[in-house]
Amino acid sequence: MRQLIITLGVLGGLLNTLSAQASSLGLNYLGQSIIPTGTQYGGTTVGGLSGITYNPANDSFYTISDDRSQINPARFYTASIDPTLFNANGVNNGVTFTGVTTLLQSNGQPFPTLSLDPEGIAVVNGGQVFVSSEGNAQAGSIIDPFVNRFGVTTGQENAALPVNYKFNPAFSVANQIALERSFAVGAATTGNTGNTVKIFQVSLAGASNIINNNSLIASGTAGIIPAQKTLLFDLTNLDIPIDNVQGITFGETLPNGKRSLILVSDNNFDATQFTQFLAFEIESVPESSTVLGVIAVGIGGFLVFKKRKFD
Repeated sequence: MRQLIITLGVLGGLLNTLSAQASSLGLNYLGQSIIPTGTQYGGTTVGGLSGITYNPANDSFYTISDDRSQINPARFYTASIDPTLFNANGVNNGVTFTGVTTLLQSNGQPFPTLSLDPEGIAVVNGGQVFVSSEGNAQAGSIIDPFVNRFGVTTGQENAALPVNYKFNPAFSVANQIALERSFAVGAATTGNTGNTVKIFQVSLAGASNIINNNSLIASGTAGIIPAQKTLLFDLTNLDIPIDNVQGITFGETLPNGKRSLILVSDNNFDATQFTQFLAFEIESVPESSTVLGVIAVGIGGFLVFKKRKFD
């Protein structure tokens, strides 16, 4: 949703992408495609798209709606995305929805209203997706967070990962691509959307691991070495309205041989907002290896260069 959440908004996922030796990166903007608010597909209202992942096995994207089963049952959409058809004015071109899948609990039933807050999605082993629900700590509306696995074709929950009590994943990898966003009412952004979105390359090399630190206030920050980040792209420089961008994933290889990077925005089902897909091509990236983790946090998305295997 619009507010920044630094608790779980978290998803540990996998996809076939880049090697762990990534060094200097660059991004070239390709264009955008906007889906009008209120668009209907498969008897549902398309919106709240907070996470996105790419399945190279069938050249399809899965994008999760953060609808808490209030408008329609909790769900994710399957889409075909062709970044070469994106354009400057954002007229919907290049994004075609091909399916919608209702998430089913372990008992085979859809999730009840206000029982989850889905924000992230990542494909693993082709036929499965991990979905994260960041939960809710507001009095009278407590929702426990989860990271559960679902079948792509059935939507059936078939596994649940244990959630660290801190809701804070730790990494032992050196390179990431991070999506950072902020929102300020009245911010001087193009189109007066108030959204500022930037893409960084983040290096954890030499940074302190604070996973076992219960309170930086209590311990202080002396001796703690922060991670280093390098700005790759400030979407403000596109000089186009930027909506509430939350989802990020590597996409297909483009005709020129370069890898694509796809972003998607969460319109909060608000008539004053819009669902926006943005496409980039990646420069100066090493050849593919096996697996890349994708983690989406409330303040951004991380594409983590790390070899890992899920059964």
